[in-house]
Amino acid sequence: MYYAFIIGVNQEWPEQRTSHGDKALAFCLSRHCCLPRENKIELFDDRATRSNVLAALENLLDYRNSKVNGKNGGSGSVRSNGEEDTLLFYYGGHGKRDEFCTHTTCEAGDEEWLKHNDIIELLERKFHG
Repeated sequence: MYYAFIIGVNQEWPEQRTSHGDKALAFCLSRHCCLPRENKIELFDDRATRSNVLAALENLLDYRNSKVNGKNGGSGSVRSNGEEDTLLFYYGGHGKRDEFCTHTTCEAGDEEWLKHNDIIELLERKFHG
């Protein structure tokens, strides 16, 4: 099964985002790759805060794990152990060597930067480990 997590903090290039970049990727995955809506999270601009990113990624991974464990709403089909699952994590925006700039860190400076290790630790706990 395939999953996608797309973050875009690119307000300064609005006309380019739909032809190439975060929004183009999200559209392509839905339209051309037939990725189900429930398998994809998109957080753009003011929705792409540190707290929203971490919560949404955890929710997507919990959803995936519930499908792997057979708790998929009673459809009766139990999937494999999920070892073949793939997660595309895409970030479009600014950052530093080990941190992503989120909407609130770039614009308002209200939140901590989103550290790469925050993402890695969450993936290790909830994805393949």
